[in-house]
Amino acid sequence: MSKQKALENLSERALVLMADDTDTAGAGFDREGIVRVWQQAHDLKPDGWPGSRTLAALWSKHKPMAEDVVEAARIALGWAPVTYSMKRNTGMGESWLPDPRVGYETGDCSDFVCDCLGIPKDQTHGLVTMNAAKVWLGADAIAAGHIGEAHPLSEARPGDLIVFAGRWERGERVAIGHVEVCVEVCRDRIVTIGCASSNGRRRSRYDQPGSAIAAADKTDRWRRKGAVAVRPWWYV
Repeated sequence: MSKQKALENLSERALVLMADDTDTAGAGFDREGIVRVWQQAHDLKPDGWPGSRTLAALWSKHKPMAEDVVEAARIALGWAPVTYSMKRNTGMGESWLPDPRVGYETGDCSDFVCDCLGIPKDQTHGLVTMNAAKVWLGADAIAAGHIGEAHPLSEARPGDLIVFAGRWERGERVAIGHVEVCVEVCRDRIVTIGCASSNGRRRSRYDQPGSAIAAADKTDRWRRKGAVAVRPWWYV
C-alpha cells in the first residue's frame, strides 16, 4: 500500500489516539505529521507511513476495539483487486504488497485478519497484545485460543474472528483452517470479510479475476466446519 493510501485508510480512532499521545490535537498537523510525531515519540522510523510496525506499536499500547477491526475490514473492500498468495505471506500482517511484475498480492486468510487487527502475524518474539505464547498466528493458533477466548458461533459479535482449525492425521495436515472477521450479525446469520483464493476465482476464461478480499454470508459453511467465534481478550 502506498503511503497516501495508508494515511487515507488510517482509522479516526487511531489518529485521535496518536494525537492525544503527542499533544498534537489542534496543533495544525496533517495526518502524516501526526503519524510522524507519534513515530518519533515511540522510537520508530519517523517516515509518516502508518504501516504494520507503527500500528502494532499503537495497538500494543491502546488495544484495537471491535469497531476498529470491523472498520479496517470494511475499508479493505475498497482496495484495488488483489490476488491471494501463500508465498507472499510475510508474517507482518501486510495484506497489500505491490509487485510491479505481478500486480497486487495478499497473504492468506490469517495474514489479512492480522492486518485488520494491526498486529504482526509472526508472534515468535511475542507482543504486548498477545498472551505469553510465542506462535505464528495462523488459523490454527487463533482457533486454539492464542489471541482470545472461543465462543459458540451462535454468540458471534461484530469484531470477532470466525475460525475453524485445520485437520491433521498422523502428524500430517490433511485440511487447512480458515479465519475471517465478523462484520455483521443479523438474527442467526453472520456476514464476514476475509481473504480467500475462491473469492477471486474466474468463473470462465473470459472473466477478469476479482479480489481475494470480499464480504459474504458463509454461515452454513462455518456451521459445517464447526467454526467458533474468537473474541480477542482485550475487547471490552
